[in-house]
Amino acid sequence: MKKNYRPFVLIILIISFTTLPKISLKGYIQPEITSELTPEANKDWTVMLYFCADTRSVNVTTSIDNSGNFLHSDMTSTKMHIYTTDLLPGSESDINIIALYDYPYSPTYHDGHAVIYNLRTGTGGGVVEVANWGATNMGDPQTLSDFIDLCKTNFPADNYALTLSDHGRGYAGFCYDYHAPHPYMPYALGDCLTVPELESALSGGNEVDVLMLDTCLGGSFEVAWQLEGEVSYIVAGESTQSGSALHHPREIAYNLSRDTTMTPAELARVAFDTAENPQVLPSYSHWGSVSLYDLTQFPVQATGPSFKEKFDLFTDKLVDEINYNFSKIQFFQELRSGLDATALHTSTSMMVDLYDFIEAVVANQSEMHYVETGNYGTDLLAMLTPSPTGVLVDEYHYWSTATYLHGFSVCLPDSYDMYKGYLYPGMYDALKISTETSWKAFIDKLYGLLDFGQFMLPDFYEIQLFIIDPSIRLDVYFDPLGDPKRGFHIGLNDNMRNNHMGVELGTLGAEYQDDLIGNVMIRVPVPSFQLSKSNGAEMFKIIVNATTAASATQDVNLTVKHVTNDEVVWEESKTHDIEVGQALTTEVSTDDEMSDFEVTEIPTKRFGNTNTSNVVVISIISFTVILMVIYRRKNKFE
Repeated sequence: MKKNYRPFVLIILIISFTTLPKISLKGYIQPEITSELTPEANKDWTVMLYFCADTRSVNVTTSIDNSGNFLHSDMTSTKMHIYTTDLLPGSESDINIIALYDYPYSPTYHDGHAVIYNLRTGTGGGVVEVANWGATNMGDPQTLSDFIDLCKTNFPADNYALTLSDHGRGYAGFCYDYHAPHPYMPYALGDCLTVPELESALSGGNEVDVLMLDTCLGGSFEVAWQLEGEVSYIVAGESTQSGSALHHPREIAYNLSRDTTMTPAELARVAFDTAENPQVLPSYSHWGSVSLYDLTQFPVQATGPSFKEKFDLFTDKLVDEINYNFSKIQFFQELRSGLDATALHTSTSMMVDLYDFIEAVVANQSEMHYVETGNYGTDLLAMLTPSPTGVLVDEYHYWSTATYLHGFSVCLPDSYDMYKGYLYPGMYDALKISTETSWKAFIDKLYGLLDFGQFMLPDFYEIQLFIIDPSIRLDVYFDPLGDPKRGFHIGLNDNMRNNHMGVELGTLGAEYQDDLIGNVMIRVPVPSFQLSKSNGAEMFKIIVNATTAASATQDVNLTVKHVTNDEVVWEESKTHDIEVGQALTTEVSTDDEMSDFEVTEIPTKRFGNTNTSNVVVISIISFTVILMVIYRRKNKFE
């Protein structure tokens, strides 16, 4: 008896292929977020609340349990009170309040889980769970883009508002997901939405009328510059904030549900006013600062150049001043050091108030060579004065002593460490303000790239790892047998996040330099090895670690030099390819010898990582077994 099993084979193969996970080129499984809903009727407003409660109170720790963070407590209270006390019953027919809430750790969901809710009053149908997205990286722009797309598709409206609730670091980004490790630096505070990523999530049909940044340091000039075209109005504060900001969505829900016909300008005004003087929670008035920005005014030309053009001209002149007289580098550095920026966490954020800086430049016009420098600065000060028709509509700051706050912060470092406070390699270069103006060129004039070729120690080893994915780590270990007290480590240390930007210098006189754009250098003083006739030559290890590499296979170019009295007495270079999850180890002798690389595999720490090769192998084996079983049965029946 013969049977035709070909249809069954075909069906099984089709089912097997469709159940294979989607494998991305980055080496991990990329889940697709989809939801099939029935679109509702068009309304006046849809307000989207992006609650990033899978976050930290202060720092990321070694524990995966972040359920006790105070932001989660405040956001939970806000979400609950919106539908129990704040929304006016019956307003559901005119407005939608849709919340994406990313819960922190729980015994059931170790990596947190995100749920989308339609917040409605009891008489309006109650709270509805729209979708459960499971473990979700809120620092991924695709997550925000998918959320906005879901809201616009299924909850259409004439106007759209978006609120981001979590930590914020101005030009460095917002919404730090605790369980999604930083894509570049394993010692960072979790993955977050960079400013370019925020722009991409808000583009391509995802534009919003009003954006409310209920975070610290949201009133960033770089952010406003980047989002012009995607957002009409922004309500945010340039300073650090208290937890009061996390209750701000209640004010929006309360007021909008009582006047659903508000225009975007009117809602933005209400958002500003209720941050300064809350109605629902009068005691929650401690916003460090809050400003209302009209981004539609950035490109407007009245009687002359627009605000954007005027700022560009001003930054050109700042660069011209330094090019004409290099001594102005020190002048501008001293001017920067004299600016008060306490509310902006100047030691880590490297921010100053934009108006305050320009005002200081104008006040020192006598020091300038070009008269246009002061003229452009004076024009900008007028444009940055709060006005109903200006780029800055209004500004408020809580502290009476913070007279230096005028509405916009801007990055202006007082040291070369400007990047290391925020951990994204070269991320300031990716901002539009860097490509469309000379502001970044001005900063580079003040603090140029580090000179790795300048020898400073009389006798040392220099280890150079140049032009490589900046997420790859370089470490030096000295671990003499039988004498652990003499051992040391130089490199990044996950247990030192709060000190020295996470860099450990385990021996006196050592140096670690990382420009975060692909160049790393370590110097180890030879006296650190405490050489003597009794112990002879010593060995130290150099490890190139690709645990969290952002790229796939790439070439490692490692050079080791022995420098004595500014003269290179020995030098050797080695090249080797490295893949994500690998480490290359070489040993160097103080007799100036270097071993070949030893390759080891290290479990990757990237968010959502799954070994793609294992998935493929298992799938192929499964196909083979299925075919063998069918073939044997086919022979049996023939």
